Amino acid sequence: MMKATQLINLQIRSNQALGRAQAAINALHVFIDEKTSDTTRSAEYTNSLVQAERDKIASLIMAEMEIIKSIAAMAGSQRAFYESKPFLLSVETFSDDADKDSVTKSNLVNQLEKMPIPLLDLTLRNARHDDNLPMIYLCWLVGSSRAHESGFNESVDLALDDIVIPEQKAALEAVIDCTENRSEIEQIYLSALGVNRDMSLQKLINARSKAAALAGL
Repeated sequence: MMKATQLINLQIRSNQALGRAQAAINALHVFIDEKTSDTTRSAEYTNSLVQAERDKIASLIMAEMEIIKSIAAMAGSQRAFYESKPFLLSVETFSDDADKDSVTKSNLVNQLEKMPIPLLDLTLRNARHDDNLPMIYLCWLVGSSRAHESGFNESVDLALDDIVIPEQKAALEAVIDCTENRSEIEQIYLSALGVNRDMSLQKLINARSKAAALAGL
């Protein structure tokens, strides 16, 4: 799993690539406006200039699109991790020392499994109060396995909705940005080509592939 800081760095790179693409398409629109407003040139000459500029800008945007698509794939693969509070809580630690952390967790689980339900409830409530995330997870984990016990569900609240996990929100925002940037740059690329913005990039690719196949007949 990537760290939140890594996802935020991907978000920055994706936004930078999108910014470069947006600057390129804006420059193209200015170029087209200037050339098409020049009535001293023939339409054929103007169209040739515009097409050449479209091809150049489309090539530049294509390079940025490849960057954004690659980043979107990497970031998207992390979404499930950061959407799951139980998973994020499970990787919280009591100690940076892996061996010490493992022993601590094992001992606590043994205690929690033997606790009377009211004491387990108090332990979980105390962990919530102290924002002790690894302890909250252990209580949740053991509690989930004891939920069948008589009176458990009436006594212990295992809901995690109110638990705030540092960097979860920022990580998810980064993932969403990277994913949305992919769709946005596809539209920018279509605009550079002069294609109707209602046409998806995949439809354009399919149409060109079909045209190429027909041309080869």
